Amino acid sequence: MKEIKKIDYKSIVILFTVIYGFLGIVAGLFFAITIIVPGIIAGEVGRAILFGLVAMIAATGVYAAMGAISALCLAFIYNVVAKKLGGVKIELTDVAIVEAKVIATEEVNETLKEDLEEETK
Repeated sequence: MKEIKKIDYKSIVILFTVIYGFLGIVAGLFFAITIIVPGIIAGEVGRAILFGLVAMIAATGVYAAMGAISALCLAFIYNVVAKKLGGVKIELTDVAIVEAKVIATEEVNETLKEDLEEETK
């Protein structure tokens, strides 16, 4: 078992900013549609599209900023609590090493087969 003792602020902020930014794009599309459709119906096509695009860009920025702020808060709280109570314990498997051993074994077997074929010729 391994323990997560501390969360790096920079990595978690980048991760949350990107995730929340994508959520902001989805929310922004919804906001844009709810602004553009009634605007088109009212005959204000230009304004509706402009306000829709502004809403979409603003939602993306606000969501990304909120993601960064919440990531900082969560990482700070986790780091303080983990220092006092201990971090989350997880079990990890070294998959890459197992795969590398299989590949290496297959390559060795191929080389041995080639050598054996050359010797028998």
